[in-house]
Amino acid sequence: GVIETIINYKDNKENGYTYYYDEQGILTGKEYYKNGKRDGKSYSYYPNGKIEAIDNYKQDKVHNKSIEYYENGSVRLESNCKNGSLHGTSKYYWENGKIAFSGSYVEGMRNGPFRFYDIEGKLIKVINIANGKAVSGYNINNQGNREEFTKEELKLSNYQLSHIGGKVS
Repeated sequence: GVIETIINYKDNKENGYTYYYDEQGILTGKEYYKNGKRDGKSYSYYPNGKIEAIDNYKQDKVHNKSIEYYENGSVRLESNCKNGSLHGTSKYYWENGKIAFSGSYVEGMRNGPFRFYDIEGKLIKVINIANGKAVSGYNINNQGNREEFTKEELKLSNYQLSHIGGKVS
């Protein structure tokens, strides 16, 4: 058989790195444990061995900076967490390395402007958020002019935001 997991123990609790493998025996991830809880860096890997994600844990909750990568090695997502919830600025990138969107979270709740960019990195939309709800926003047309959202576009923005992480009230 193939080893799927290697776990290190101290005093009957997970301590040190735990390693995870797929059916072919290829390393898919490793997590650091301290006294039975994830505490430190956690890594996920693509089948080719490249890093897919790095998360930081404190007392079994995601804490501080997390980074996800595309298989080509470029950054896909940079986010910050506090006690398991998004907290601070998150940035998502196109595979070409240009920014796709950025926004801020406070204890898992979207708050402040969320900016969206086209694949070339040009700002195309801004949604202003208060307590997790889109309250205003605008598109930027090809001439560079702002076009304020209608009520319907605001409603649609709240729906779209519900698919990009965080909490929607």
